[in-house]
Amino acid sequence: MRAPEAFAYAYSGLEVILADFVAGGMPEADLRREAARWMREDARGSLAMCKAAIFAMRHEAAAGGLSGDAEAAGATVRALGVVERTLDPPEDHSPTASVISPTPARVPEALRKRAPDARVFRMGKAQILAEPDGAAGWHVSVSHPERFPYVEELMAARDVTGEGDKTFAALLPVTSAAIKSGGFLVHIVQANTGGGRPEGSSG
Repeated sequence: MRAPEAFAYAYSGLEVILADFVAGGMPEADLRREAARWMREDARGSLAMCKAAIFAMRHEAAAGGLSGDAEAAGATVRALGVVERTLDPPEDHSPTASVISPTPARVPEALRKRAPDARVFRMGKAQILAEPDGAAGWHVSVSHPERFPYVEELMAARDVTGEGDKTFAALLPVTSAAIKSGGFLVHIVQANTGGGRPEGSSG
């Protein structure tokens, strides 16, 4: 089956920059710059097309290695790794990683009608939905496509309410049930501290 023209163009562009790198004529820093240009121009800005071309070329390199040219195949695979990490950097999953500041996102129309004061934010791959809940205070939902949010991310999500000096409580889900029903989602709510510690205390 003939490859679509746009994919074939992206694939051939990738071949050109990898050939220069594998031949030793291009420093890695230049390869990274060329990778960004390749995505912007040859792949029409499509990360999905870039990933498809990288996958196809990685398969070709593996086949080449099996047929005997292992050294060239290994160099190609390493170069593809540089290109892929440049275009789609892996997320740092360590709890001590710097938490990206939440940035406002568009509130879906259906949500705006139901909760006019709701706010939506993005924080890396995480999404935050913050809704004022009358006298009960704020209700904030934090979701992530790959894992449960870290404590640092929950604290950053709390701060979007403007009530960062108040105490919030995390409602921890039953792990298996949560994943089956809605993925990696944690709710945090403004704590009712009446009769207990002063709101905002940490001790």
